[in-house]
Amino acid sequence: MELRFFKRYVPMQVLEEAVLTVLKPESPALIHNNRIFHRLLLEGVPVAYSDGDDTRHDHAQLIDFNNFRNNQFLVVNQFTIQGTRMNRRPDVVVFVNGLPIAAIELKNPSNEQTDVWDAFNQLQI
Repeated sequence: MELRFFKRYVPMQVLEEAVLTVLKPESPALIHNNRIFHRLLLEGVPVAYSDGDDTRHDHAQLIDFNNFRNNQFLVVNQFTIQGTRMNRRPDVVVFVNGLPIAAIELKNPSNEQTDVWDAFNQLQI
């Protein structure tokens, strides 16, 4: 899958650096990385590039919140995720512009032996 950006005038090399910013975790702490990713998702990835003699500072947007038709949506059933200990396969993974936004594990509501913690434990990587 390919990440899409909506600032078309930003040089390709700068967009490639923005992709690396999104893909490379800043910290070993998951909650810290999630907060950073959330900020990048909402505000865009800060970029700087040369425009003649000037340096431009801008944000490359990961999602076009103003026009949803500019985004690509994909919902995948049984998408395999490579984990540190073993692979996981959530029932549903939601992607927006190639970014995994949600992983959903479904449980049978008629089975009284399962609860939300079973779904949570099944997704732990």
